[in-house]
Amino acid sequence: MADDDLEEQEPEYAASLRVWSETLSVTDISSRLGKPSASHQRGDVSTDLPEFGLLARHPESLWLRESGLDQHIRLAEHIEALVAFAESHRSDIDAIRDACDIDITCSIFQYNAITCGFWLEPELSRRLGQIGLLLKINSY
Repeated sequence: MADDDLEEQEPEYAASLRVWSETLSVTDISSRLGKPSASHQRGDVSTDLPEFGLLARHPESLWLRESGLDQHIRLAEHIEALVAFAESHRSDIDAIRDACDIDITCSIFQYNAITCGFWLEPELSRRLGQIGLLLKINSY
């Protein structure tokens, strides 16, 4: 990619609802929340960096649901899609909450030095708080 392309490129966004558990399997979580976008079981071998010989076993099972939205759509809309999913599965989330860590994790991909950010409307913030989900933001 040419430097000129980087200067003109807008930030991209992604968000996922993540459910981590040392005791529940992906199958246990999926029985309540449906099929994940991605997952791994506790004890599975991680292949994150095999080129460096870094292989390890996952200490927890992970069930992950992506927002499913295009990366050019505002981050708040990714979060809203995941909050709506969580609201529709509120009783299932509450039923497994004690055996899991549950969060919405967001990524902002910045391809240049432009300052970028996002905002949440008070209503979306309220909905997020009512479900009791931690919101994590990473910028790259």
